[in-house]
Amino acid sequence: KNLGRALNRGTAPETATLILGNLHVWAGIAILALTVWRLMLRFTRGAPAPAGGSSVTLAGMKAVHALFYILLLVMPLTGLGAWYFGIQGAAQVHEAMKPVFVLLIALHVAAVVWHRFVLKDDTMARMLRPGR
Repeated sequence: KNLGRALNRGTAPETATLILGNLHVWAGIAILALTVWRLMLRFTRGAPAPAGGSSVTLAGMKAVHALFYILLLVMPLTGLGAWYFGIQGAAQVHEAMKPVFVLLIALHVAAVVWHRFVLKDDTMARMLRPGR
């Protein structure tokens, strides 16, 4: 954000701003590439069946996972659209998705804690050692 502002004003950004801004762009590209790779694996190899739960919790899990994948695709794409093509609407969407991402991450962490310490099931082990 700061790097883009400096470049739009025609001023030289500070070294830290330049480095962090470029890291942000390249991290977004890496996230996009890894997400596409992960989705290809998921479609070609499938995903493990859920450990169990009610129809409500399973629907919630599927919704949160789907929204994570959507954000992991759309957020880098809108960032690239804003950065490389100057699409203002893409920049606004990119910024607006940040709180949604933070909320999803908080939900994910809460689910990890719930599975690990309340349900005491093997969800974490199944994620860390797929196929077992």
